[in-house]
Amino acid sequence: TQAFILTRDGAGAPFTIYGQILDLTTFVLGAAVALAIDCATVAGFAGWDACRIGSTIVIAYNRTGNLLALESFDVALAPVASGSVVDANGCSMVSIDGEVGESLYVVYCQATATPRRVRAAINDPATLAAVVAAFNVEVPPAGSSPTHLGVCRYDATTCVVLYRMVEGTNVSRMSTARVTSAGAIFPASERGTWWTIPNSRPFMMGGKCYAMAISIATGPGVTSFATNSVLLEVP
Repeated sequence: TQAFILTRDGAGAPFTIYGQILDLTTFVLGAAVALAIDCATVAGFAGWDACRIGSTIVIAYNRTGNLLALESFDVALAPVASGSVVDANGCSMVSIDGEVGESLYVVYCQATATPRRVRAAINDPATLAAVVAAFNVEVPPAGSSPTHLGVCRYDATTCVVLYRMVEGTNVSRMSTARVTSAGAIFPASERGTWWTIPNSRPFMMGGKCYAMAISIATGPGVTSFATNSVLLEVP
């Protein structure tokens, strides 16, 4: 039984993503393997994420200003496949999830667009080839900015996208939506919870999707927050 530990160095761009294998029987940690050595920043952002799909590990990261790279590795951290998502406005943060024989969901926020859109693309979980080109999940109102992005597989044909939208001064909206493997927003699935900040990525438990969040007890323009941690069912 193994666990995989992924880290990214902080020495400056280009960054490197490393993988290590932890033996859960002996707790011996294997040597670091460089999985990607060309992680770039876009408008000061260097977003990256990883997920397990069957017997492979998939990573997603900024490679250039308009290319979000996808790479997969086997359980020995040997390369398996490569793919990408192209966006002229780059990527500020990214989250990925999927399942064998279904879809790889690539959800990200644009880096240089005004406003920065929340977008999703669908790739093949085995070959990482593009299946559905990037499309908008939300086009934020003017002056708004998305943060705290996460995604998880919901069922065989949909995922749940979660993010925080900052609107105006200290106005926080936690938003969720189900996105289909065909590249559409699932009907009547969009939700917004005001004065709430996501504190985890979405996750499945007992056939339902949940997320941890912080509920802010405050009003517009108030900068001193009283907060409570809550568990929310989404979307």
